[in-house]
Amino acid sequence: MPWPPAIGDLLPLAEHACGIRRKLLTYSLAHEHERGGDKARAFLLALSIERAHVDHLEAELRAGVRVTPISRVDVKRHGFLFQVRIPVRGVMLHRNRVLPVTTGWHVPEEGMAPRLASAYLKS
Repeated sequence: MPWPPAIGDLLPLAEHACGIRRKLLTYSLAHEHERGGDKARAFLLALSIERAHVDHLEAELRAGVRVTPISRVDVKRHGFLFQVRIPVRGVMLHRNRVLPVTTGWHVPEEGMAPRLASAYLKS
């Protein structure tokens, strides 16, 4: 596969994606976070997902990033940021609802595992 991957390609080394749980717990599902709080509220309201459901959300993102094509590619100062919109199933009250979660994956250079940089629901 040529480097960098393009829109429509699968994310290289997605099976080795890292930083997912940490980013979810400290940012995307953290109500108290200055910038992540709104994201956490959106997950709760739309999919009933909160910190207690981090295993579920991590599994959905891990599985989805392997099979969902890249929707945006940005060249950054320290590598590339690849956007992948992953369908995620809710829990509890919203267990039958599936919504696209916009994820950003940072890859400093070819051959390195993608690291989750962001995960949020677009309003």
